[in-house]
Amino acid sequence: GIRDKLVTGVQTCALPIYGTHNDFVLVFDPDDKVSISSAETARICNRQTGIGSDGLIRMVKRNGTSNSTGPIWFMDYRNADGSLAEMCGNGIRLMAKYLVERGHQPEGIFPIDTRDGVKHMRVPNDGDITVNMGQVVDEGDDVTAGTKTGLWKGFHISTGNPDRNSTRLNSSH
Repeated sequence: GIRDKLVTGVQTCALPIYGTHNDFVLVFDPDDKVSISSAETARICNRQTGIGSDGLIRMVKRNGTSNSTGPIWFMDYRNADGSLAEMCGNGIRLMAKYLVERGHQPEGIFPIDTRDGVKHMRVPNDGDITVNMGQVVDEGDDVTAGTKTGLWKGFHISTGNPDRNSTRLNSSH
């Protein structure tokens, strides 16, 4: 089955990892030898019949980009349904933590390439991992959210990544 494909004949590690209310399957594939189809990704991420996760991250080492001098890690991120995605802020932090904790990348500031471009990570030995998600844009939309206890007005803010759009709300009372 799919688990055999991930380990047969290739030095590969696939494991579930959790962080900030998301879970992912990480596939360590530094030599870009593992091909995982959309259908296989969906089966792996299926919570009833597979490993179960919000998405799959294949970690690939590539030659440097025009802005780097050496090899750079690439985040091949797939949504749980198998579709390709640009990147995920929670997922990229977990990927960076994996790379540093297992000695594949020294701690400090380093780039990870994504389909949304290169993101720069700050990964200390201990403490919070941060990522520069890019330019923040006010989309100009008025946003209102409410509960039984109140109504809030806010702003539609985007960092350019579709699953990372957020709203900053201010209480109206």
